[in-house]
Amino acid sequence: MYIVNGTVAMLKNITTGEWHPILFRDAPLPGPEFLNKPQRQRSYGHCTHGFRLRSDAIKFIDEHLGSCGLCRFQLDEDIAWDGEGKPCLVGVLVNDRLVCFNVAVAKVDGDMVDGSDG
Repeated sequence: MYIVNGTVAMLKNITTGEWHPILFRDAPLPGPEFLNKPQRQRSYGHCTHGFRLRSDAIKFIDEHLGSCGLCRFQLDEDIAWDGEGKPCLVGVLVNDRLVCFNVAVAKVDGDMVDGSDG
């Protein structure tokens, strides 16, 4: 998998205390292009297996997402998640940092949840 201008971040399950790596990809806003148009990103998938130690989640990112393309790594702050369903997140890049908004959750199974459909 190769993502251009994606963001790798970390979900923190506030119910279990586990960490889940998550990947975002560009999802341009609809409408005509204009100067300083906000750059939107949507969650593409997250590791459904939680890690008890944050350092183990970082190791997973290094091993599995470290070469996913031209991605920014935003790992200094966690994104809070209640652990219910699939986190469908939308974010906007502000000063090259992704600011996320939780828009929906869906029930799914699997190791890496594919959010490419929404």
